[in-house]
Amino acid sequence: MERNIVLVGLPSCGKTTLGKQAADLLGIDFVDTDAMTSASLNAEGFSWLHIFSARGQDAFLQAQHKVIESLRLLQRPTIIATGAEAPLSPENIPLLHEAGIIIHIHRDFDIIMAHLRDKHAREEGLQLVNVDTGQRMILHESGMENYRACLPRYDSISDLSIENHGEVSEGVATLVKVIRACNANPR
Repeated sequence: MERNIVLVGLPSCGKTTLGKQAADLLGIDFVDTDAMTSASLNAEGFSWLHIFSARGQDAFLQAQHKVIESLRLLQRPTIIATGAEAPLSPENIPLLHEAGIIIHIHRDFDIIMAHLRDKHAREEGLQLVNVDTGQRMILHESGMENYRACLPRYDSISDLSIENHGEVSEGVATLVKVIRACNANPR
């Protein structure tokens, strides 16, 4: 593999799970920008939502931007799982394109919500911040319009999109197939 792959999408769409397993199968590196951002804020092991609460949105988004900037320094082919908010920030979009081929992982809202319930998500839902407006968008069972509001942004910056509605093994197989095709057909 010659080019990096940048995975974007909503929380719990499969960026980290599919990305790690695809990287293992392809024998390449994997990084998660949320984990890198947490580490840069000395908050390893905490979710980005916890960091938002403890350190504030601006601190998290600034640290995340620095992480996105650092992706150009990767020396080996890598699959990069971005935080859900990374592509919602206009200043990150050119950096993500520079980092590699952007693939949007799409997953149905019902599946995302079931996964979040399984992970004991907070009752008010999972928050995303539209960086253009600063408006918080809440993903919860009555928040379908907010879910739909994020999808066009992910689609607009992505080179490709894959569906992830079934078993993890199916999603990994689809991702590996797309990555191999991308690297066989350079832009």
